[in-house]
Amino acid sequence: MDVANIVRQLPFLENTSESIIERIISMARLVTLTKDNVLIKHSDQGNTLYFLVEGKVSISIPSKETKEEHEVGSISETNTPIGWSALRYPSRYATTFTTLEDTTLISLPIVDLKILLDNELEFGNQFLHFVYQTCLSVLADIQNKTKPFFSNESLAFEETRPFIKDDLSNHNFAKAKEILDASSFFESFVAV
Repeated sequence: MDVANIVRQLPFLENTSESIIERIISMARLVTLTKDNVLIKHSDQGNTLYFLVEGKVSISIPSKETKEEHEVGSISETNTPIGWSALRYPSRYATTFTTLEDTTLISLPIVDLKILLDNELEFGNQFLHFVYQTCLSVLADIQNKTKPFFSNESLAFEETRPFIKDDLSNHNFAKAKEILDASSFFESFVAV
């Protein structure tokens, strides 16, 4: 597989200048893993953002009590970003990703990527919009699988999904934040 050709097919590079595409190509690496390999471990320092080329990975989160990993979803759609929680301070991965079959990914170093996004604001906006839009279905799947574990069903995800009912907000923000703060999966998304 040719890294340059794969990178050029990434949807967020559509309508992007050739110089930005070349910068992405220069930092991109092809990663190939066999089945049952851990790509990313929860809470590890986030140094790399991945995009799925082919294959399938599971998403798991640890229980706060036992530290046992629980699968909460999977990713098999081409170009889906993996490890995007590390784009945000403190640059740690929020979940564990394990290959469910032979898998190929494109990797981008987060430090270099952040520099590019900071220097090319229009591209940065386009890139982050792509990451957000692509991950919505993954997050919805995770939320649906974790919903039974919430003790207060009235605050379970129907009322706290900002991307599904963004025009309706009938939940108590303080209570919702308290629930999210108690969840190890969401701790990297909640401001300190």
